[in-house]
Amino acid sequence: MQQQSTHLTPTSIHPDTGIGLVTLRVANLDRSLSFYEGVLGFRRIELTAGKATLGTQDGTPLLELQ
Repeated sequence: MQQQSTHLTPTSIHPDTGIGLVTLRVANLDRSLSFYEGVLGFRRIELTAGKATLGTQDGTPLLELQ
């Protein structure tokens, strides 16, 4: 069987392109908060019943856990 070579051409996106708030449904909110805050360094911005918003140290929201 021959292996096919794939050539990818590098490309770029506009520098102003970004990702907005991402929402994830999680099985265990407390365990997920421990991971995102303790391991990845996200900052808790808001916590309500069944939902947490996490973000950067300056308060920019990036992630919502439900």
